[in-house]
Amino acid sequence: MGMSIGIIVIFIYIVVCIERRRSAPKRKGKHGEERVAHILSSLDPEYYMVLNNILLKTPNGTTQIDHVVVSQYGIFVIEVKNYSGWIYGSERDYQWTETFKTTKHHFMNPIHQNYGHIKNLEAIIGKEGIPFYSIITFSNNATLKLNLQHEHVVYFCNLLSTIQALSTQPVLTHDQMLHLALEIKSYNIDQEETRNEHITNIQNKKAAINGLKPGDICPKCGGRLVVRTGKHGKFIGCDHYPQCHFTKDL
Repeated sequence: MGMSIGIIVIFIYIVVCIERRRSAPKRKGKHGEERVAHILSSLDPEYYMVLNNILLKTPNGTTQIDHVVVSQYGIFVIEVKNYSGWIYGSERDYQWTETFKTTKHHFMNPIHQNYGHIKNLEAIIGKEGIPFYSIITFSNNATLKLNLQHEHVVYFCNLLSTIQALSTQPVLTHDQMLHLALEIKSYNIDQEETRNEHITNIQNKKAAINGLKPGDICPKCGGRLVVRTGKHGKFIGCDHYPQCHFTKDL
Protein backbone atom coordinates (compact mmCIF):
# COMPACT_ATOMS: atom_id res chain seq x y z
CA MET A 1 0.00 0.00 0.00
CA GLY A 2 2.81 2.39 0.98
CA MET A 3 4.66 1.60 -2.24
CA SER A 4 1.52 2.32 -4.33
CA ILE A 5 1.10 5.74 -2.71
CA GLY A 6 4.77 6.48 -3.35
CA ILE A 7 4.41 5.61 -7.04
CA ILE A 8 1.34 7.84 -7.32
CA VAL A 9 3.19 10.74 -5.69
CA ILE A 10 6.14 10.32 -8.06
CA PHE A 11 3.78 10.18 -11.06
CA ILE A 12 2.00 13.38 -9.97
CA TYR A 13 5.37 15.09 -9.46
CA ILE A 14 6.49 14.14 -12.98
CA VAL A 15 3.23 15.41 -14.51
CA VAL A 16 3.53 18.73 -12.64
CA CYS A 17 7.14 19.17 -13.79
CA ILE A 18 6.17 18.49 -17.42
CA GLU A 19 3.30 20.99 -17.29
CA ARG A 20 5.52 23.63 -15.72
CA ARG A 21 8.09 23.13 -18.46
CA ARG A 22 5.43 23.38 -21.17
CA SER A 23 3.92 26.55 -19.74
CA ALA A 24 7.25 28.26 -18.95
CA PRO A 25 7.58 30.13 -22.31
CA LYS A 26 3.97 31.30 -22.10
CA ARG A 27 4.42 32.56 -18.51
CA LYS A 28 7.70 34.23 -19.46
CA GLY A 29 6.06 36.03 -22.39
CA LYS A 30 3.08 37.12 -20.28
CA HIS A 31 5.42 38.47 -17.60
CA GLY A 32 7.28 40.51 -20.24
CA GLU A 33 4.03 41.95 -21.61
CA GLU A 34 2.94 42.92 -18.08
CA ARG A 35 6.26 44.71 -17.49
CA VAL A 36 5.91 46.63 -20.74
CA ALA A 37 2.28 47.49 -19.96
CA HIS A 38 3.49 48.97 -16.67
CA ILE A 39 6.13 51.01 -18.51
CA LEU A 40 3.60 52.31 -21.03
CA SER A 41 1.17 53.29 -18.28
CA SER A 42 3.45 56.24 -17.47
CA LEU A 43 2.71 57.87 -20.86
CA ASP A 44 0.65 61.04 -20.62
CA PRO A 45 -3.00 60.04 -21.38
CA GLU A 46 -3.57 63.48 -22.86
CA TYR A 47 -1.39 62.45 -25.80
CA TYR A 48 -1.27 58.63 -25.69
CA MET A 49 -3.85 55.87 -25.22
CA VAL A 50 -2.47 52.40 -24.49
CA LEU A 51 -4.21 49.19 -25.63
CA ASN A 52 -2.78 45.91 -24.32
CA ASN A 53 -3.10 42.36 -25.66
CA ILE A 54 -5.23 43.02 -28.74
CA LEU A 55 -6.53 40.00 -30.67
CA LEU A 56 -7.89 40.72 -34.15
CA LYS A 57 -9.69 38.63 -36.74
CA THR A 58 -7.79 38.37 -40.05
CA PRO A 59 -8.43 36.68 -43.41
CA ASN A 60 -6.04 33.90 -42.29
CA GLY A 61 -7.41 33.45 -38.77
CA THR A 62 -6.37 35.71 -35.90
CA THR A 63 -3.39 37.83 -34.93
CA GLN A 64 -2.35 38.92 -31.43
CA ILE A 65 -0.67 42.29 -30.87
CA ASP A 66 1.11 42.81 -27.55
CA HIS A 67 0.59 46.59 -27.30
CA VAL A 68 -0.90 49.35 -29.45
CA VAL A 69 -0.33 52.96 -28.43
CA VAL A 70 -2.66 55.35 -30.23
CA SER A 71 -1.25 58.86 -29.95
CA GLN A 72 -1.69 62.31 -31.40
CA TYR A 73 1.57 61.58 -33.27
CA GLY A 74 0.52 58.30 -34.87
CA ILE A 75 0.13 54.65 -33.86
CA PHE A 76 2.90 52.72 -32.14
CA VAL A 77 2.73 48.94 -32.55
CA ILE A 78 4.90 47.17 -29.99
CA GLU A 79 6.07 43.55 -30.03
CA VAL A 80 7.55 42.24 -26.75
CA LYS A 81 10.31 39.62 -26.49
CA ASN A 82 11.13 38.66 -22.91
CA TYR A 83 14.34 36.77 -23.75
CA SER A 84 17.63 36.58 -21.86
CA GLY A 85 20.20 35.11 -24.26
CA TRP A 86 22.31 36.62 -27.01
CA ILE A 87 20.00 37.65 -29.86
CA TYR A 88 21.26 37.36 -33.44
CA GLY A 89 19.42 38.40 -36.61
CA SER A 90 18.96 40.97 -39.36
CA GLU A 91 16.02 42.71 -41.00
CA ARG A 92 15.86 40.19 -43.86
CA ASP A 93 16.23 36.95 -41.86
CA TYR A 94 13.12 34.78 -41.64
CA GLN A 95 14.13 33.68 -38.14
CA TRP A 96 16.24 35.16 -35.36
CA THR A 97 18.21 33.16 -32.80
CA GLU A 98 18.43 33.30 -29.02
CA THR A 99 21.75 31.72 -28.03
CA PHE A 100 23.03 30.46 -24.70
CA LYS A 101 26.31 28.67 -23.92
CA THR A 102 25.05 25.22 -24.86
CA THR A 103 21.66 25.76 -26.53
CA LYS A 104 19.96 27.95 -29.09
CA HIS A 105 16.34 28.82 -29.81
CA HIS A 106 14.93 30.08 -33.12
CA PHE A 107 11.96 32.42 -33.33
CA MET A 108 10.18 34.32 -36.10
CA ASN A 109 11.78 37.61 -37.10
CA PRO A 110 9.77 40.05 -34.93
CA ILE A 111 10.19 42.81 -37.53
CA HIS A 112 8.29 40.68 -40.05
CA GLN A 113 5.81 39.71 -37.35
CA ASN A 114 5.09 43.32 -36.44
CA TYR A 115 4.81 44.31 -40.11
CA GLY A 116 1.89 41.87 -40.35
CA HIS A 117 0.33 43.41 -37.25
CA ILE A 118 0.51 46.87 -38.78
CA LYS A 119 -1.04 45.71 -42.04
CA ASN A 120 -3.96 44.19 -40.14
CA LEU A 121 -4.47 47.42 -38.20
CA GLU A 122 -4.32 49.46 -41.40
CA ALA A 123 -7.07 47.26 -42.86
CA ILE A 124 -9.26 47.95 -39.83
CA ILE A 125 -8.66 51.69 -39.65
CA GLY A 126 -8.82 52.36 -43.38
CA LYS A 127 -7.50 55.89 -42.97
CA GLU A 128 -4.57 57.35 -44.88
CA GLY A 129 -2.12 59.85 -43.47
CA ILE A 130 -1.79 58.25 -40.04
CA PRO A 131 1.80 57.09 -39.50
CA PHE A 132 2.52 53.69 -37.95
CA TYR A 133 5.68 53.05 -35.93
CA SER A 134 6.94 49.51 -35.39
CA ILE A 135 8.89 48.96 -32.17
CA ILE A 136 10.37 45.65 -31.02
CA THR A 137 11.37 45.65 -27.37
CA PHE A 138 13.56 43.07 -25.62
CA SER A 139 14.12 42.41 -21.94
CA ASN A 140 17.12 44.16 -20.43
CA ASN A 141 18.45 40.66 -19.67
CA ALA A 142 18.98 39.98 -23.39
CA THR A 143 22.12 40.95 -25.31
CA LEU A 144 21.27 42.26 -28.79
CA LYS A 145 23.77 41.28 -31.50
CA LEU A 146 21.68 42.46 -34.45
CA ASN A 147 22.53 43.66 -37.94
CA LEU A 148 19.93 46.39 -38.49
CA GLN A 149 19.75 49.63 -40.43
CA HIS A 150 16.62 51.59 -39.63
CA GLU A 151 14.35 49.42 -37.48
CA HIS A 152 13.46 50.35 -33.91
CA VAL A 153 14.60 47.39 -31.78
CA VAL A 154 15.23 48.50 -28.20
CA TYR A 155 15.50 47.29 -24.62
CA PHE A 156 12.61 47.72 -22.19
CA CYS A 157 14.49 50.55 -20.49
CA ASN A 158 14.68 52.52 -23.76
CA LEU A 159 11.08 52.02 -24.86
CA LEU A 160 9.65 55.30 -23.54
CA SER A 161 12.50 57.42 -24.88
CA THR A 162 12.07 55.77 -28.32
CA ILE A 163 8.35 56.58 -28.38
CA GLN A 164 9.03 60.16 -27.28
CA ALA A 165 11.75 60.59 -29.91
CA LEU A 166 9.28 59.54 -32.63
CA SER A 167 6.55 61.85 -31.26
CA THR A 168 7.51 64.88 -33.30
CA GLN A 169 4.56 66.04 -35.41
CA PRO A 170 0.91 65.88 -34.15
CA VAL A 171 -1.42 64.42 -36.78
CA LEU A 172 -4.52 63.84 -34.64
CA THR A 173 -6.49 65.91 -32.17
CA HIS A 174 -7.18 64.51 -28.71
CA ASP A 175 -10.76 63.61 -29.70
CA GLN A 176 -9.61 61.93 -32.92
CA MET A 177 -7.05 59.94 -30.93
CA LEU A 178 -9.71 58.68 -28.52
CA HIS A 179 -12.10 57.81 -31.35
CA LEU A 180 -9.39 55.85 -33.16
CA ALA A 181 -8.42 53.96 -30.00
CA LEU A 182 -12.04 53.02 -29.33
CA GLU A 183 -12.43 51.89 -32.95
CA ILE A 184 -9.46 49.52 -32.63
CA LYS A 185 -10.71 48.30 -29.25
CA SER A 186 -14.11 47.51 -30.75
CA TYR A 187 -12.43 44.91 -33.01
CA ASN A 188 -10.64 43.24 -30.09
CA ILE A 189 -11.76 39.64 -29.46
CA ASP A 190 -12.37 38.99 -25.77
CA GLN A 191 -13.77 35.44 -25.97
CA GLU A 192 -11.46 33.02 -24.13
CA GLU A 193 -12.30 30.19 -26.55
CA THR A 194 -11.11 32.21 -29.57
CA ARG A 195 -7.93 33.27 -27.74
CA ASN A 196 -7.19 29.63 -26.89
CA GLU A 197 -7.69 28.70 -30.55
CA HIS A 198 -5.20 31.41 -31.50
CA ILE A 199 -2.57 29.91 -29.17
CA THR A 200 -3.23 26.42 -30.56
CA ASN A 201 -2.82 27.68 -34.14
CA ILE A 202 0.55 29.26 -33.28
CA GLN A 203 1.73 26.01 -31.69
CA ASN A 204 0.64 24.04 -34.76
CA LYS A 205 2.51 26.40 -37.09
CA LYS A 206 5.68 26.08 -34.99
CA ALA A 207 5.35 22.29 -35.01
CA ALA A 208 4.91 22.31 -38.80
CA ILE A 209 8.09 24.39 -39.26
CA ASN A 210 10.05 22.16 -36.88
CA GLY A 211 9.00 19.13 -38.92
CA LEU A 212 10.17 20.51 -42.27
CA LYS A 213 12.85 18.59 -44.18
CA PRO A 214 14.70 18.92 -47.53
CA GLY A 215 12.29 18.56 -50.42
CA ASP A 216 9.34 20.10 -48.55
CA ILE A 217 7.63 23.31 -49.61
CA CYS A 218 9.03 26.57 -48.20
CA PRO A 219 6.41 28.07 -45.83
CA LYS A 220 7.51 31.61 -46.70
CA CYS A 221 7.42 31.67 -50.52
CA GLY A 222 6.34 28.23 -51.79
CA GLY A 223 9.77 27.29 -53.12
CA ARG A 224 11.56 24.00 -52.51
CA LEU A 225 13.65 23.42 -49.39
CA VAL A 226 17.22 22.22 -49.97
CA VAL A 227 20.35 21.58 -47.89
CA ARG A 228 22.82 24.46 -47.91
CA THR A 229 26.23 25.01 -46.31
CA GLY A 230 27.14 28.16 -44.41
CA LYS A 231 29.92 29.32 -42.12
CA HIS A 232 28.32 27.43 -39.22
CA GLY A 233 27.71 24.20 -41.14
CA LYS A 234 24.79 22.67 -43.04
CA PHE A 235 21.25 24.00 -42.77
CA ILE A 236 17.93 23.90 -44.62
CA GLY A 237 17.21 26.83 -46.92
CA CYS A 238 14.94 27.79 -49.80
CA ASP A 239 15.97 27.25 -53.42
CA HIS A 240 14.57 30.73 -54.19
CA TYR A 241 17.46 32.33 -52.28
CA PRO A 242 18.44 35.25 -52.39
CA GLN A 243 14.83 36.32 -53.02
CA CYS A 244 13.72 34.18 -50.07
CA HIS A 245 15.74 34.00 -46.83
CA PHE A 246 13.88 31.21 -45.04
CA THR A 247 16.26 28.98 -43.04
CA LYS A 248 15.97 26.18 -40.51
CA ASP A 249 18.48 24.03 -38.63
CA LEU A 250 19.15 20.71 -40.29
